[in-house]
Amino acid sequence: MPSRVRRADRAALWALVAAATACSSSDDGPGYAEGEAAYERGDFERAHRIWKPLADEGHADAQVRVGAMYFHGEGVDKDADLAVGYWTEAAAEGDLEAKIGLGNAYAEGRGASEDQATAVRWWRLAAKGGHVDAQVGLAQAYANARGVDRDFQQAEAWWRRATDQGSLEAKLALGNLYLTHPDEVEGDGRAGVELIRGAAEAGHVDAQYGLGLLYQVGRGVDPDPERARELLERAAAQGHAGAQSRLAEPSPGGPDPEPPHPR
Repeated sequence: MPSRVRRADRAALWALVAAATACSSSDDGPGYAEGEAAYERGDFERAHRIWKPLADEGHADAQVRVGAMYFHGEGVDKDADLAVGYWTEAAAEGDLEAKIGLGNAYAEGRGASEDQATAVRWWRLAAKGGHVDAQVGLAQAYANARGVDRDFQQAEAWWRRATDQGSLEAKLALGNLYLTHPDEVEGDGRAGVELIRGAAEAGHVDAQYGLGLLYQVGRGVDPDPERARELLERAAAQGHAGAQSRLAEPSPGGPDPEPPHPR
C-alpha cells in the first residue's frame, strides 16, 4: 500500500488546519465568533469583512483564517503574498496553524519561493509545539525525502507521536512503514497489520481499503477472501475509488465479484 504524499498530504493538512482553527479559542470576542458563524454558513465574504479588521489589529486566529482565505480564494481574490504576510505575523506570536500554513506556502511555491527545506523547518516548529497534523506532515517529509534526507527512523518517531495523540492517518502510515521497511525501524509486519487494523476499526476508509488488500493477498495475515471483500465493500460504500475498482476486477480463477453495496 503506497503512502499517499505530496498534494494529497498538503490537501489533508489544509483541511485539518481549517478544522483546528475553527475551534482554536473559546475566549474570542463576538466579532470573531460572528465571522466563524458566517464562514460555517458558506458566507465567505461576510466572514472576511468581519475577520480582516481583527487580523489587521493583530488577532492571531483571525490572521490565520484571513490568510487561508487569501491563499484559497474564499470570498476574495487569491493572493498568496497577502496570505503569507498574515501567517508570518501570526507565526511570530507562536501560532501553530500559521506555521503549518507557511510550510505549505514554501512547499507549493505560492507567496514564497519554493523551498522544501524551509517548508520542513516550519512544519517541524509546529510539530515540536505538539500539533498533530504537523507531526504527520513532518513524518511524511522524512519518509519521502522531501526537504530532508530520507530517514525512516525519524518518520517512525513523528508518526508514533501523532498516533499517541489519536491520529488515525498516522496510525495507518506507521503500519505501512512497519510492513514495507521492517529492517529499518523498530516495528515489524505483525505490528504493522495491528496498527492498520486499529485505524480500520476506528472508521478510517483508507485503512479499511488497505486491510482488505492485505487479507486479499495474504500479506501479514492469512488470506481471507471473505474478510477482504467485507472490508473493501465497506470502503467502497464510502466512495473509495480504489476499493470500488478492486471489487470490479475479476476474481482470480473465479467469476466476477458482485458489485459493492452499502453495509
